[in-house]
Amino acid sequence: MTGLNASRAQILNLKTAAALSAVALFAFAGAARAQAPADWTAIESAAKKEGKVVLYTSSAAEDVPLVMKKFQDRYGIETSFLRGRGSELRERLRTEHASNRQVGDVVSSGNTLMSFEPAIFDRHPVLPNATKLVTPFKDDGLFVPSSVALFTILVNTNLVKPEDEPKSWKDLLDPKWKGKLLVDDPRATGQGNVSFMVLAEKFGPDFLTGMARQGPVFTRDRSVSARRVAQGEYPIYFVFGPGEFAALEGLPLKIVIPQEGAPYTSNILAKIAGAPHPNAALLLMNFMLGDEAQNVFADLVRISVTGKVSGKLSPMLQDIAKTRLLGEADPAKVDEMLAVFTSTFK
Repeated sequence: MTGLNASRAQILNLKTAAALSAVALFAFAGAARAQAPADWTAIESAAKKEGKVVLYTSSAAEDVPLVMKKFQDRYGIETSFLRGRGSELRERLRTEHASNRQVGDVVSSGNTLMSFEPAIFDRHPVLPNATKLVTPFKDDGLFVPSSVALFTILVNTNLVKPEDEPKSWKDLLDPKWKGKLLVDDPRATGQGNVSFMVLAEKFGPDFLTGMARQGPVFTRDRSVSARRVAQGEYPIYFVFGPGEFAALEGLPLKIVIPQEGAPYTSNILAKIAGAPHPNAALLLMNFMLGDEAQNVFADLVRISVTGKVSGKLSPMLQDIAKTRLLGEADPAKVDEMLAVFTSTFK
């Protein structure tokens, strides 16, 4: 069984309601699917006249610039993107919506996007490439998945001996790591938050209190976290997106996944209400489900929602792509768990 098929089977066989709930939300409650297909020839023509598209994204990996370049090369439409944590994008979208001064056209983020105010988004017509989606992925006319991202642990191989690598997520609670953990901040929406939601669900409140005793150093700047570990500032960083590893080849770094598996999140696309380039927004969303974009995601250790499998990964990353999946956060519990994390980690 290929890594993709194994991972997909794991998603389907996740037994807990928490693990399945976010995937199930692709059939967004009460969302009436647009019935009549749009005239995509007209949409493409109008998009080219608009001449620009702006993407808001929480991804720190190379997938965004690569996909946006491919889109620009194919359609001749100028692309730009703004990166931010989920909480930052949420506030930006709220502000733009309240002032009716939208800048972004499409937003791409983790499944916590589904917890944002519905009025921020527009429904979209049937996307032609949505027919390529494989089970369990669906386009509900409001949200559409584009890939699945894994969250792992990154260690400095000069500071962490193989026998000391975390074999379980609970090994991070060993006193020897006190004050030595660089951790993506769970007190704001983003990959740290969704991963801690899964870890709390799987290991209970004792994991959170134990982690608090470790005195973790929280960061909201993922762009430099891996480099800080490579330079020896910290021996361990989590949570780390393996799609970012290609830029770190040759450094004393290693991806570690505990025996229980990796938390994950489905990356979701939505069209922003009042988008200044509405046709270009639709064209970009459809493009992200096409083969060119899905191959980019697969090559960056993402699980493709259309079944693409990468042949370009190193042996280590091929193993990472086959990893057991621990679970996905329930977007309905985001605000509740943000309060828990804020109270626990002071």
